[in-house]
Amino acid sequence: MTQTEPQLSRPKVVKGTREYYDTIQQLCDLRYGTGYIDRAVYEKWMEHPELMSVALIDGEFAGFSVFVPATVEELMTHMDMPREDVVRVAGDRPALIYKSAAVLFRFEKRGIMQLLLGSALEELPGLGYGSIFGSAWVYDGRIPMGRLFDHFGFERLYGRKMLWYHDKNYRCVVCGGRCRCDAMIYCKKL
Repeated sequence: MTQTEPQLSRPKVVKGTREYYDTIQQLCDLRYGTGYIDRAVYEKWMEHPELMSVALIDGEFAGFSVFVPATVEELMTHMDMPREDVVRVAGDRPALIYKSAAVLFRFEKRGIMQLLLGSALEELPGLGYGSIFGSAWVYDGRIPMGRLFDHFGFERLYGRKMLWYHDKNYRCVVCGGRCRCDAMIYCKKL
């Protein structure tokens, strides 16, 4: 008789709290590189706890996603976008940046990213937001978030070269130093 691994429950989505900081910071170090977030960044995220979701499987942390409110100027800077494109998409309603999402390696391919984004997209319009902008990592000719954005009807705007290079504290897991990775900019009206 062979032993089988226990069947894991379906992921459950809960709101993020300050108690998840260490776990999320370690996950970001692992998936993105060091210096991606620190306590000050996390505290900024916690100004809007309704915009952070955490996936749990059998009570264990599996991954997270977070959105941050953004002004036209912040979107222009963070997405390297011209004002007219930001205004065209955002209109007169508040906008969000889909700042980050990651899943622990052992929980990949379980639909967690889709669950996190899908549940957020159900809630965000009710919170008054009108659009979401996201910068998807491009490396080795791939856009890991591309299929997820496409699935949920995000519009692909344009590619940006070395979008995160200006962040001197961030040490990219792919580049082994300052990030030279490119980005694809996406948006979605809510």
